[in-house]
Amino acid sequence: FDQVKSNSNEGHIYSWLFHAPQNAGNKSAISYQNQRMIIEKPNARLSLDVVSPEIHSAKIRERNVQNESFISLASKPNQSVANFLAVILPEAKPVSGTYGPQPAVTRVEAPGWIGARVEHHGVTDMGFFQTGEVPAGTVGGFITNAKRFTASLNKGGDLVKVYFEGSKFAGSGLTIQSDLFLTCAMEKHSGGVTLEVQSDKPGVLTISSLMAPARISLNGVSVKLKYNTDSKVTTLLVPKGKNEFFIE
Repeated sequence: FDQVKSNSNEGHIYSWLFHAPQNAGNKSAISYQNQRMIIEKPNARLSLDVVSPEIHSAKIRERNVQNESFISLASKPNQSVANFLAVILPEAKPVSGTYGPQPAVTRVEAPGWIGARVEHHGVTDMGFFQTGEVPAGTVGGFITNAKRFTASLNKGGDLVKVYFEGSKFAGSGLTIQSDLFLTCAMEKHSGGVTLEVQSDKPGVLTISSLMAPARISLNGVSVKLKYNTDSKVTTLLVPKGKNEFFIE
C-alpha cells in the first residue's frame, strides 16, 4: 500500500511500472488482464491484483538488449490523490506442473479506510490501511484504532491470525487491548496462541480468553499467570522491545 497526494491544483495520471526478466527466446514473462498482472517463469509465478486505483491503460514492452519485460499501469486522468493497493501472491510451480486457481480478490472500502479481501484455497485474508481521518465504528467487521491491520480466517470462518499497529483490536470473538501503541502479531494453533509484540516502552496488554490458560511463557521462560475469571481476560506485562508470548 502507498498513498500519493499532489500539491498541484491540477490532476494527474499516476502510473506503476513493474519489471521482470524475459523467458527463453526473448519471450515476455508478463501478462495482464482486468486489474491482474501475472509474471510466469519456468519454476514459479507471481500474480499481482491491483485493488486501487482503477487501471485505465496497460502497456507491456520488451527490452531484448537487457532481456527484460516491463509493464506500465496508468490511472485515469485528473486524479489529485492515488491510493496504490495491490495483493501479491508468489507461488512455486507444483510437482504436477499445474497451478491451482488464482485468488479471488475483492476491494473493501469504509470511511477513512481502503482494503482487500482475498480468498484462496478456502482461506480468507483481509488487509486494511488508513487513508485519512477515521470515524468511530468498524471496518471489515473489526473495531480497531490501528493504522493498518490484517486478519486471516480458516475454512471454518474462525479468526486464526491478526497483525495490527495500534493499541486495540476486536472482532470475531477476540479482543486485544494495550495501554500503549504497539505492533502485535497473533496466531492461533493447536497448541495455543502465539503473540509477538514490539513496543518502544514497557506496558500492559490484555487478551480475551474463554478459559484460563494453563501456562504462559515470555521468550521461552514461564511467567506468572494473570487471568480474571469475571472478565475472561488474560493480562500480560509487555517489556520494551520485541518479545514473544506463548499462551497454552
